[in-house]
Amino acid sequence: MKISARLRAAAVAGSSVLLFGGLTTSTDSTALAQSSSSTASAMQREKLMVFYATKAPCTILTNYGHPAIAWQVPAGAHLVWRYNIDATWAMVSQPAREASAGFPWWGVTQRSCLGNSIQQKEYPAGVPVPSSILTGRSQRESGWRPVRWNVSPSPVARRGVTVTRNATLRDPAHFVLGNIPATWQVDVTATPSSTSWWVKVYVPALARWGYIERNALS
Repeated sequence: MKISARLRAAAVAGSSVLLFGGLTTSTDSTALAQSSSSTASAMQREKLMVFYATKAPCTILTNYGHPAIAWQVPAGAHLVWRYNIDATWAMVSQPAREASAGFPWWGVTQRSCLGNSIQQKEYPAGVPVPSSILTGRSQRESGWRPVRWNVSPSPVARRGVTVTRNATLRDPAHFVLGNIPATWQVDVTATPSSTSWWVKVYVPALARWGYIERNALS
C-alpha cells in the first residue's frame, strides 16, 4: 500500500479534519453515535501506516533473503512499519524514497533498527514497534489482520511472462511480500483473486508465490 506525499505530510504535521458540525436536533444521540463510528473508522484508516524513527543506520533489503540488493537509511529516518516477518526482520516502507530515488520503497530491515513512533496524525509519539509476528494493521474491527507470508502454489497457466514495470508481490490481503523489478519473469496462474486487478504468480527469482497487478505483465 502506497502513501502519498500529502498523506505523509499530514501525518507528521499532526493535522486534523473536522468531520461533523454541532448537533442541535432531537436526533442528536443517533447522529453522535454515527459521528463516533465514522471518526473511529477514519482514525483506524490513518493508523494503517504508522511511522517509526530508526535508532541507528539501517540496511533495507529489497527482498527478504536477498542481501545483494539493498539501500541504507541514516539514524533518525522515518520508516513505516507494516509487520514483523519473524523475531529478526520486519517489512517496512520509506515513503521519502518513493519521492526521491523511486522504486523500491518497500523493503525488509532488522527489527532492532526501529525505534519508537514519531508524532503523527491520530497516533502518539514514543510507542514501540508491535511485537506480534506476521500480523499487520488492518481496517478490520480488531484493527489487525494476519499476513499470509507463504502463499500456497497453484497450477500455472503461462510461464515466463515478463514484468513490464516495477511492481510489488502481495499476499491475498495485499500485504507487501517483496519487490519485482521490471524485466523479471513470472509464471502466471489462472487462480482468481479477490478482485480482477490482481493475478496470482510464481516468482522464480524469489522462489515465492503471491499476487501482482495484472497491468504489470506483458
